[in-house]
Amino acid sequence: MEPRFFFGLCPVSLRSSALVRVAPSSSPPLEALKACSGCLSVCYAGRDEQKRDWKRHRGVCKALQPLVRQLGGRRHPLSGRPEAGGGVRAMLEGAMGRELTQFETDMIVYPRLCAVCFDGDEVGERVPKKLAHLQKSL
Repeated sequence: MEPRFFFGLCPVSLRSSALVRVAPSSSPPLEALKACSGCLSVCYAGRDEQKRDWKRHRGVCKALQPLVRQLGGRRHPLSGRPEAGGGVRAMLEGAMGRELTQFETDMIVYPRLCAVCFDGDEVGERVPKKLAHLQKSL
């Protein structure tokens, strides 16, 4: 069975983001995952995990980098426009000369975007903004 991409989990260690607490509730939150600085599409628990995943991640990362640069180098390639996923997928397959794996497809189908505003600001202070969006939507 082919590996899958799960938003909010490091694909190597399967550790989750800082907003998730491990029982009991008095325990500290896990450390924040850090986005790949090249494509901003996958987050890792640490540098070791990122290095271990590089062989699998390299092709799609290199293909996504021009899109990230067009967005100023700080936004997810689908930031503000998740509906463009089909076009991004086709562009990636053309650039890589093959069909995407299930893991790579999941990265595009389930992008790392705010579920409220579809923002993909991976460099700025995103947690307070996202929490404010959630409070407004409740």
